[in-house]
Amino acid sequence: MRSEMVLAAERTLPNRYVLCRVLATATRKFHKPATRIEDTTDALLRRIAKANAAALWQWSGNKRAPSLY
Repeated sequence: MRSEMVLAAERTLPNRYVLCRVLATATRKFHKPATRIEDTTDALLRRIAKANAAALWQWSGNKRAPSLY
């Protein structure tokens, strides 16, 4: 279920605003026209859950480190 994926990703990025921003940026960059956007979002939530929070924030193009709490 997607809610379980969101909760798992929230362990990596506990700030919901940061999670939404990183997920939106990643979805725009990784989405392929031949696939459903829901599948892209689910795959990215799984990747975020396994990733390093600082690396995700820098990858999304942000300069300053976020306040995670």
